[in-house]
Amino acid sequence: MRFRLLKKIPARAWPFLILIAVTHLAVYYVPMSLNQGRLHYDLTTALDRAVPFLPLSAVPYVLAFPYWILGFLYAASLGKRPFYRVFAAIELAHLWAFCTYLVFPTTIALPDIPADRPFGWLAGLVYSLDEPVNLFPSMHCYVSWMIWLSVRGQAQVPRGTRRFCLAFSLLVCVSTQTLKQHYLADLVSGVLLAEAAFWVSGWGRRFFHSHFRKSSLPLP
Repeated sequence: MRFRLLKKIPARAWPFLILIAVTHLAVYYVPMSLNQGRLHYDLTTALDRAVPFLPLSAVPYVLAFPYWILGFLYAASLGKRPFYRVFAAIELAHLWAFCTYLVFPTTIALPDIPADRPFGWLAGLVYSLDEPVNLFPSMHCYVSWMIWLSVRGQAQVPRGTRRFCLAFSLLVCVSTQTLKQHYLADLVSGVLLAEAAFWVSGWGRRFFHSHFRKSSLPLP
């Protein structure tokens, strides 16, 4: 199945897929490096403190990474029009998040993990590898939600696949809260960022096609 998916991806899509991966890493690591030693803001509220800590949430939090990879590969297999829209949207979201992380660095106090809690070891591993910075908006939320947007409304995508993407994207968003890795504001802003970037990319394509459809510009 994995190899059938790869065969459906046109050669022209691979540079865009690689660019998505490169910008994703840049958005995460560059602000983290540049903001070392700066004041980081803590946006924790009473609502955040009321959310229970569930170490099991580390499972969907970690599985989000292969979900993103497979999600963008699947989007690339759907055809150039839907894929270019998703590509433009995720790059817009990355750009917004990059600027926000630079000018408004945030952090959060991680909870102590009782040694006897199931999946506590996995939560501890997440804490050791994923520093509590670059929180607002949540990258886990906006990237996962973008995977859902890539299949939403796509008649060629099986209904079961669309339902799975919605359910898993929601699960990842919830896991950012119950793992205590993000604030509620990070979740909300992440989902809104994905929706806004996806809308802008669709509006931009319609705008250029309506104004330049009679030209010889090679529009996607």
